[in-house]
Amino acid sequence: MQAQALGRRTFIAALAAASVSCRRSGQPGRDRPLVIVFGQEHAPRNPDALRSRLEQASQLKLELVAAVSSNAAIDRIQAGRADAGLLSLFDYLYCADVLGVEPLAQLQRAGDRTTHAGELVVLADSPLQKLSELSGKRVGYVDRFSVTGFILPAAQLREAGVGVEAVWLGSHDAVFPALREGRVLAGATYSGHAASEQGLRVLASTGDIANEPLFVRSSVPADVREALRAALLGERDPSALAGLAGATGFRAPAAAAYETALATVRAAGKRVEDLVPGGWVRANDQRRPMWSYGH
Repeated sequence: MQAQALGRRTFIAALAAASVSCRRSGQPGRDRPLVIVFGQEHAPRNPDALRSRLEQASQLKLELVAAVSSNAAIDRIQAGRADAGLLSLFDYLYCADVLGVEPLAQLQRAGDRTTHAGELVVLADSPLQKLSELSGKRVGYVDRFSVTGFILPAAQLREAGVGVEAVWLGSHDAVFPALREGRVLAGATYSGHAASEQGLRVLASTGDIANEPLFVRSSVPADVREALRAALLGERDPSALAGLAGATGFRAPAAAAYETALATVRAAGKRVEDLVPGGWVRANDQRRPMWSYGH
């Protein structure tokens, strides 16, 4: 009975894998649509408008898919059910390190900025004046996967040799109430977040880190990726870009931008597998059957 069950599961797995292969056969963008998966924070508000503009500029067939979670997006990439993606920086770094995807075009935000930064904020009347004075103090972080709300300030404190008591607050908006209520003595958030708030001041600003890229699987042919890259670099329509995490356009990514980002992550004492929920399991569980990615 066990042998029969094992044989049945093997057959089903092979059949499902073959089905995925059939659905994704042919050259992406030419013989079939090139599938771009978007994370929740990057899902276009008007996907039809963005798809139409990119198709017209690239002469490629495209399909835009909004994932219900970062895990679902990464599953699509890993299983070959998406050819490209626009996810958070952490999700991209994970996919690059573990799945071998390649950056195609980097997000630009207001002022054509291709980097972002974090800052540590305190109450305006706080006696704290420098990083070293945070030693042993309670510092509010957004969550373990936040670039500006944890990784950048944590790396800065680590480099300064300052150990603090981490308090996880869950969101950038929760940082300022935690400061005012005295639950933390400093809080980490994105650069500029405290500018419009009364009674707060910036204790320290972090270094910059690269904005996330739209990336492609290494199997996407060179001519297809170049056509998509050219379309992305020429796209500046605010209505088409709405929803893409504040994007105002794209630029060609600097060669070393993401090596620097990885170095920053490691400076905070993290591994690339730590960047996404369940990342270690994903990176190390090589026996997960391909059919399971369809669920």
